[in-house]
Amino acid sequence: FNGYRDIMMNVAVEVDTPAGKISHLCELQIHLTAIKKSEPMHKSHAVYEFFRSFFLGNPDAVEQRLDMFCALPVDDVNDADELVEVMLGSEATTYGQLCSLCDLLTSIQESAGVVKVREAILAQQERAFGGESEEVGAALYDLGPAHSDLGDHAKFRDAFERALPIFEREHGSESAAVAGVLNELGGAYSGLGDYAK
Repeated sequence: FNGYRDIMMNVAVEVDTPAGKISHLCELQIHLTAIKKSEPMHKSHAVYEFFRSFFLGNPDAVEQRLDMFCALPVDDVNDADELVEVMLGSEATTYGQLCSLCDLLTSIQESAGVVKVREAILAQQERAFGGESEEVGAALYDLGPAHSDLGDHAKFRDAFERALPIFEREHGSESAAVAGVLNELGGAYSGLGDYAK
């Protein structure tokens, strides 16, 4: 319960042979299985550094996030910021991979990274489907809470105010989907201290 545990031990061994003494330097590693399984993808060191200090005594959480991380097309990054930059900088990165990256970043509380990726997704959806499309409405719905996690209630509000007419057009003003947007807007105004609104 007090932290990630592993063992790496370097052992110097001398062996007497008929040809004389032979010295070996041996390395013993004891890790979580998920970290060792990541080696064929050349991700073991990045994975190790990325997760070692974050998850305190919770191997299930580590394994879940290792699976998420190893599914991304990134071979060697040192931290969450670099992971975001590499993924956003690649033309080969798909919408699905960006969503998976957001899930990973959210799970390790990298809120600034989530905002960057959610803004990139919004821009991608605007280019592909137009600024008032259902896809843009969904991207705004996901972007708002990312701003909220950073304490930016104005941008949280702005995202849902922009999403509201899209949801009303797509789902009808009396729909549960619109009620969800209004609920989020209420939270945004509350965060801004505008209780009358």
